[in-house]
Amino acid sequence: MVYLKRDGRGQLLLKAMSDGRVMITQERINPDLTIPEMLVYEGMDEVYKLTFNVIPLDMSKNFRLINEI
Repeated sequence: MVYLKRDGRGQLLLKAMSDGRVMITQERINPDLTIPEMLVYEGMDEVYKLTFNVIPLDMSKNFRLINEI
Protein backbone atom coordinates (compact mmCIF):
# COMPACT_ATOMS: atom_id res chain seq x y z
CA MET A 1 0.00 0.00 0.00
CA VAL A 2 1.31 3.42 -0.95
CA TYR A 3 -0.11 6.65 0.45
CA LEU A 4 0.62 10.37 0.73
CA LYS A 5 1.42 11.90 4.10
CA ARG A 6 1.92 15.56 5.01
CA ASP A 7 4.95 16.28 7.20
CA GLY A 8 5.29 19.07 9.78
CA ARG A 9 6.41 21.61 7.14
CA GLY A 10 3.41 21.02 4.89
CA GLN A 11 5.32 18.90 2.36
CA LEU A 12 3.63 15.84 0.87
CA LEU A 13 5.60 12.61 1.27
CA LEU A 14 5.05 9.38 -0.64
CA LYS A 15 5.06 6.53 1.91
CA ALA A 16 4.81 2.76 1.50
CA MET A 17 3.63 0.20 4.05
CA SER A 18 6.44 -2.22 3.09
CA ASP A 19 10.07 -1.95 2.00
CA GLY A 20 10.74 -2.06 -1.72
CA ARG A 21 10.84 0.00 -4.88
CA VAL A 22 7.93 2.26 -5.73
CA MET A 23 7.02 2.14 -9.41
CA ILE A 24 4.77 4.87 -10.76
CA THR A 25 2.84 3.85 -13.86
CA GLN A 26 0.03 5.39 -15.84
CA GLU A 27 -2.66 3.81 -17.91
CA ARG A 28 -5.19 5.23 -20.30
CA ILE A 29 -8.78 4.99 -19.06
CA ASN A 30 -12.21 5.50 -20.54
CA PRO A 31 -14.25 7.29 -17.84
CA ASP A 32 -17.91 6.34 -17.47
CA LEU A 33 -19.63 9.66 -18.18
CA THR A 34 -22.92 8.42 -16.68
CA ILE A 35 -21.29 8.89 -13.25
CA PRO A 36 -21.61 12.57 -12.22
CA GLU A 37 -18.06 12.72 -10.77
CA MET A 38 -16.60 11.70 -14.16
CA LEU A 39 -18.20 14.61 -16.05
CA VAL A 40 -15.07 16.72 -15.41
CA TYR A 41 -13.34 14.54 -18.03
CA GLU A 42 -15.98 15.22 -20.68
CA GLY A 43 -14.41 16.57 -23.85
CA MET A 44 -10.89 15.41 -22.97
CA ASP A 45 -9.28 13.29 -25.67
CA GLU A 46 -7.09 11.15 -23.41
CA VAL A 47 -7.39 10.54 -19.68
CA TYR A 48 -4.64 8.78 -17.73
CA LYS A 49 -4.73 7.27 -14.24
CA LEU A 50 -1.59 7.17 -12.09
CA THR A 51 -0.92 3.97 -10.17
CA PHE A 52 1.67 3.59 -7.39
CA ASN A 53 2.96 0.03 -6.87
CA VAL A 54 5.51 -1.34 -4.40
CA ILE A 55 7.79 -4.11 -5.64
CA PRO A 56 9.04 -5.80 -2.46
CA LEU A 57 12.73 -6.35 -1.83
CA ASP A 58 14.05 -9.90 -2.19
CA MET A 59 13.73 -11.85 1.02
CA SER A 60 16.89 -13.09 2.67
CA LYS A 61 17.60 -16.79 2.34
CA ASN A 62 19.68 -16.88 5.55
CA PHE A 63 17.89 -18.15 8.64
CA ARG A 64 19.08 -18.96 12.12
CA LEU A 65 17.53 -21.74 14.19
CA ILE A 66 16.48 -20.25 17.50
CA ASN A 67 14.61 -23.14 19.08
CA GLU A 68 14.02 -26.75 18.11
CA ILE A 69 10.98 -28.65 19.37
